[in-house]
Amino acid sequence: MSHSNPLISVLMPVYNAEKFVRRSVESVLCQSFRNFELICVDDGSQDASLDILKEYAERDSRLKIVANPHKGACETLNECLSRVTGEYITFIDNDDEYHPRTLEMAYKAIVRQKFDVVIWDWMQVAEGAKYVDSTFPVLTGNENVERLVDYIGWSLNNKHVSFWCKIYSRKALLDMMFVPGVIHGDVIFQWQLFLRAPRSVGYLPCCLYKYYIRGGSMDHSPMTAAKAVDRIKCVRYILREKYFSIDVIVRLKGMLGEIIWSGYKTGRQFPQFRECVLQEIKQLFLEKDFRWRDVPFVRRVKMFWAVFSGKML
Repeated sequence: MSHSNPLISVLMPVYNAEKFVRRSVESVLCQSFRNFELICVDDGSQDASLDILKEYAERDSRLKIVANPHKGACETLNECLSRVTGEYITFIDNDDEYHPRTLEMAYKAIVRQKFDVVIWDWMQVAEGAKYVDSTFPVLTGNENVERLVDYIGWSLNNKHVSFWCKIYSRKALLDMMFVPGVIHGDVIFQWQLFLRAPRSVGYLPCCLYKYYIRGGSMDHSPMTAAKAVDRIKCVRYILREKYFSIDVIVRLKGMLGEIIWSGYKTGRQFPQFRECVLQEIKQLFLEKDFRWRDVPFVRRVKMFWAVFSGKML
């Protein structure tokens, strides 16, 4: 089967995913909506991931493979974006799963009212968990897309920050890239997307994606100094966006303050990360995009004392 002009580009970064990439690929290739391309960029996998992708590509020409040396998640996502030919773009992680009608529902929603972005719900599944109903909820046929006027506030309240629970018009992502070398690149991507220009955003109130939790994945692997510092780096990248209003930044700073406090607590919990975490917090405040007064008083005192004394309360 071949589609020379696909309507949707589905992007999948792949790295050492031989145990679960079949599930993800098959959930895309078996979609009720057929006019798409699946772009899989292998990030130098050291297992059989690339061979598995080639096996599927031989059977279905909609799957396009790029094999790269290992560069990292955000660099691989940027490679995916550079290969897009569809009018609309969506993502799937190499260990997650689409509802059989994800692309059908997403395409209808984004085209009907000419949205820039449409967001949908997702379900969290613990890999290997017993007695958990991980079947998708039944679609009723009444899932009408809702226009989000205050999509900043809605996203803050609902914590829909991941890039994979959305479909985007290609024009909305023309100036977008994932920041190389950053672990939590999806957080930066979300807020840069919403802050750089006014967007027309819709919400589709149905569950179309399974997000699998695995002990060995990057998101759920043990805390490291790099991950702790990366949280605070994300705040700095977001605050560099100069497009938002005072109202938006006031609301954003509540979320960003929580991220900074989380980094601080990591440094307190893991003494081996303390120095690098405090240095990153100090640099954040020295740049004056985020000020001490933006932090609740008790937290402000604790972090200020830690930064300048090296001792965490």
